[in-house]
Amino acid sequence: MLEESAFFKTDKDCETALASLYVTMGGPHGGWVNGNQFGAFQFGDLITDIMDTNWGTDWLYNNTYSATRCTGGDLGDKFALVREITKCQGFILRVQRSDASQVKKDQVIAEAKTIRAYIAQHLYTYIGTIPVVPDEFILDPQNVKYFPRMEKTAYIKMIQDDIDAALPFLKHPKDQNLNSESGRMNKGIAYMVLMKLYMVERDWEKVKIYGQKIIDLNYYALEPSYKNIFAVANRRNKEVIYGVPRDAKIPNSGNTWHALTLPGLMPTPVDMAKWQGYTLRWSFVDTFNPADKRLDCVSQEFVGTDGKTYNRHNTAPGVFERGAVPVKYDFDPAHIAQNSNHDIIRFRYADVLLSMAEAINELSSPIEAYTYFDQVRVRTGIGELQKGLSQVQFRDSILLERAHEFFCEGSRYPDLLRHKKFIEVARKNPNSAIKDNQLLWPIPQNYILEYGGLLIQNPGY
Repeated sequence: MLEESAFFKTDKDCETALASLYVTMGGPHGGWVNGNQFGAFQFGDLITDIMDTNWGTDWLYNNTYSATRCTGGDLGDKFALVREITKCQGFILRVQRSDASQVKKDQVIAEAKTIRAYIAQHLYTYIGTIPVVPDEFILDPQNVKYFPRMEKTAYIKMIQDDIDAALPFLKHPKDQNLNSESGRMNKGIAYMVLMKLYMVERDWEKVKIYGQKIIDLNYYALEPSYKNIFAVANRRNKEVIYGVPRDAKIPNSGNTWHALTLPGLMPTPVDMAKWQGYTLRWSFVDTFNPADKRLDCVSQEFVGTDGKTYNRHNTAPGVFERGAVPVKYDFDPAHIAQNSNHDIIRFRYADVLLSMAEAINELSSPIEAYTYFDQVRVRTGIGELQKGLSQVQFRDSILLERAHEFFCEGSRYPDLLRHKKFIEVARKNPNSAIKDNQLLWPIPQNYILEYGGLLIQNPGY
């Protein structure tokens, strides 16, 4: 059993311990949830038709990943996040037994349950349901016992129940301090987790319900300028529903996006590390209307520090060889080495509006859906969507619009799965080894062995 000393005593103990859960959410450089390297906001694009790298990760976009390739501890090991679910459960149990005030207990448990739901939904998107340890075994860590993956209906209910229990005690975003409470779970994030969950399920009625709840908070709004969403001077603007706070001054706590993407020859106004890794495939860049202002966040040409002009026709090793340079985040005057102070943006209000448009189109017709779609299109400079589209045409327009709106934000993989086009798009790559049933990410083989036959591998592996 847990030692009595392991339980929290005071309100301060509970608040301090809660910070450890936010470390998981915090997106350190290699973090699997929101990290810069293979985190959710690149990984969902790297295994599709949007992103490429100069780092020999052909196994991602060629779909040659496998249960043995993605071994435990490797960058392909998403299953490791299962332990974070258990960590959240243990935190909740300790708080329940603490001597803290009921107000503090309610607050920190609500945030912990929202974090647990967020991670559970994230895992569900990529690998499906997971094993969840019953509370009685968390309270008896000496009795090691393995459990099978949860049944789908029970898993979805678990996420729903966590959010339902948390919502009464979560803050409205308008009541949060934009500095000291940035990145803390709130009602907007909680509703977004459910909206994302039901997008995966194609449960359009519930997508509408939770999208409308976000709208009804009367807090979020689109930024007039797409590029300004990601500007460091405009951090925590009202389009951002969830941004992971980053601090360049704290070791391993900065945003390393520039280091991961910028070519070494690209001039920058401040000194910074440049590892020339991630790129946008030229085939994806060419799907944009040339007048689309979102292309302001894509570098297709520059005069290098050597005085030469580089573009897709004049390349160098790591410079436009495999694609354009994504520059969504602007240059931070306070950049330190590989770290900037940009929050890592995970949920945006534009996603709510386009999800509402998709749900309405699926439930009835495009007529009402245009209202939500065109709110996002107005700032692109390419005009509203053509009227009179059929349901199928509108559906295809949504998929393309989401690719253009959310590139390098990790949306592409779940979008393609939902539209049942992941296999089709993967096979446009002549080197793809994708199988018909290889829709989810593999569980590393070491876990399959560790669970002694209880853990069933995803199809295709």
